[in-house]
Amino acid sequence: ILRVRLYLVLGCTGILVDLASIVYKIVIQLQRTYQMTIIGSLLLVLGLSVVAGSVYYKTHRGEIEKRLERLREWFGTYE
Repeated sequence: ILRVRLYLVLGCTGILVDLASIVYKIVIQLQRTYQMTIIGSLLLVLGLSVVAGSVYYKTHRGEIEKRLERLREWFGTYE
């Protein structure tokens, strides 16, 4: 199961790196004004998602912990 986890993490990381490189190639070809606008928008969306995620986690902590515990049990039986 450790190998599966490692492959999942590496696969997701590879996808994120690919997406980041595509966005970088697109943004680098734009004019400076548009570059700053896009970078600012991406930072705003990133910040909003972090805040929204933390608010959701704080309000639904019990449910999330139960789901994680069931997932850990399932992975424990899988090994």
